Amino acid sequence: MIALMIAPAPQTAGRPAPGIESAAGSIRVLLQRADPGSRVELLSSRPTHAVGCFEGRSAVQAVAGLPRLFGVCVRAHQAAAAAALGIASPAGRAELRAENLREHLLRVYLDWPLLLGRNPQASLPTGLLQACADLDADPAAARRLVEEHTLGMATQAFLDLPDTAALLRWARAHAAQRPAAAMLLHVARQPALLPLAEVAPLGVIDLPRAAQRLDAARADDFVRQPEIDGACRQTGAWARQCGAPLLADLQARGRPLLARYAARLRELAQAIEGGPDARDDPWYGLLRSAPGIACVETSRGSLLHRIAMAPDGSVARWRAVAPTEWNFHPRGAAATLLQAIPAPLPTSRRAELARLAVHAADPCVSSQCVVDEGEAGGAGAPRGGKA
Repeated sequence: MIALMIAPAPQTAGRPAPGIESAAGSIRVLLQRADPGSRVELLSSRPTHAVGCFEGRSAVQAVAGLPRLFGVCVRAHQAAAAAALGIASPAGRAELRAENLREHLLRVYLDWPLLLGRNPQASLPTGLLQACADLDADPAAARRLVEEHTLGMATQAFLDLPDTAALLRWARAHAAQRPAAAMLLHVARQPALLPLAEVAPLGVIDLPRAAQRLDAARADDFVRQPEIDGACRQTGAWARQCGAPLLADLQARGRPLLARYAARLRELAQAIEGGPDARDDPWYGLLRSAPGIACVETSRGSLLHRIAMAPDGSVARWRAVAPTEWNFHPRGAAATLLQAIPAPLPTSRRAELARLAVHAADPCVSSQCVVDEGEAGGAGAPRGGKA
């Protein structure tokens, strides 16, 4: 049995106020051989009703308290909550774009080197963290960071990469100097997954219909395991980018993992190339709202807040659905990728693929993956040699 910690738990901003606890938790993945693929069990300890701690508070107090509850995508949470409440948001579209770009960059420069077994400090561009903090104030610095340090080419040129062969040529040319390219080359060299039926993209959420679901008697089921018409959906970079020719070619060639890592880099390039007037870009900090409900696009996917007010002006009921609940649904995108890991592979290879699959689905909390060498149902399986 192999246990892997996928990512560190995010840090919350500040100390929780009385009655407010960090909405962290974790996700535990159990993987067993189940010829020809794998049996997967996803166990989440995420407190999906954490926003309920704001019930009874005023709208302004609730929005102001969100940074003490969430450690990532704080501006997105504040913007969605403020829009649902009909009050001024502390985060505009430029701030949302900067937050999304920052999340992608931090994954590339802090998480990807760890997945490669490297020290992240060795490849950090000088002033990266400060540049991430100032992305909304200095778009020229953001362009330099993405083009010169991350991609090694103009963002439009990266967006124009037409197919798998072109992507791999880019990765080979830049792998020695750039963790983004090294990561894609590492993923490309992994054993192929079994053919899988992709979970459909979430697309644009029907807000009035979502409000009905979140007001219904079984609203808690939707919060924990959201579905549309009984089917799972996936959200995030791949779901937004899957129509691009490059991703379509990767999918057609049976490279769903590589497609997801490439999708993150496309979003980085698209955010820079689109500019502040790219109003039709669905990734570009898009915020949509209807009375009492709002949805904002974060780096990990669609974030939904539904808030009902009491006659005295306090919050009566608050529900939120985060991207992690869509992507780590028991039949969702993460589970589908993990189930496609071939059973005959050596355990070390299966563990590496599991780690890459979980990270590709990008949970907003820490994750642990346990890879069991035995077959599902208790039968033993031959141990693989070192790959």
